[in-house]
Amino acid sequence: MISLLPLLFSQKTNFPFEIILQENSSTDQTSQIIKHYPQLKVFNIPYGQFHPSNTTMEGAKIARGEILAHLSAHCFPTSFYWLQSLIQPLLDNPTLIAAYGQQFTDPNVNAYEDLDYRQLFFPKTDYPKIKTFSNANCAIRKKYLLEHPFDKNVTSMEDHLWFLEIPDKSKIVYVPQAKVLHLHPLFNLRYYLARWQRGGRAMFYISQVKNLTSPLVDSKLSSALLTPQRILSSFKVSIILFSQGLFLYGLMAPIFYFLRDRFWKKGWALAHKEFASK
Repeated sequence: MISLLPLLFSQKTNFPFEIILQENSSTDQTSQIIKHYPQLKVFNIPYGQFHPSNTTMEGAKIARGEILAHLSAHCFPTSFYWLQSLIQPLLDNPTLIAAYGQQFTDPNVNAYEDLDYRQLFFPKTDYPKIKTFSNANCAIRKKYLLEHPFDKNVTSMEDHLWFLEIPDKSKIVYVPQAKVLHLHPLFNLRYYLARWQRGGRAMFYISQVKNLTSPLVDSKLSSALLTPQRILSSFKVSIILFSQGLFLYGLMAPIFYFLRDRFWKKGWALAHKEFASK
């Protein structure tokens, strides 16, 4: 927060905006930092009660504007015109539902996430290789979101599920000019094991319960773990990382992707039992 809030309050726009902070019982200095911003609207989430879909919808309900900009706390705008760039397409075209901006990260902090972002967020084109949606850096029309809320049955990929359920994908636009540095803490295996398991659960719900097809994850991940195709793919990643001088990440790539698939599959299997009983 000590870095993010000054960037937000320094945004240059031709429209007024408010900033709502959804505080999730932080144990860092957030509670002290926000005292220096009396104009900040704070929404407190009790300890242990954070849910990504619920949190997004609660923020939408208390916001006064017609267009909502959503930014994760570990995303940092790279320009004073980030907000203007993100919102402008919705101001210009009233038929658009939402816009999402570019994200990048530091490969020295997480080289694998850096490769993912390069696939999803092309820096110089309005047509990313894989069209999707991310609420880590996005703008949504409040009216549409309240009428079509994020699904509370998932605790991961809720933004992707929301996107998949939109009949006309042309109503979502990618804005590469609205660029943010998406910086998680230094690679943490415990964090990713839990994240992958939530992702597997979410993908089961998306594909098997909602009957939707996602371009992000191969549904065949629910089958065997060690296939020639997956082994080859992980070693290709190793070569890419070696060429970038990221030798430790390159050496660990086969293990990383094996664990990713293993815990993704675990989440899928748990979801199968969970939703089969309902």
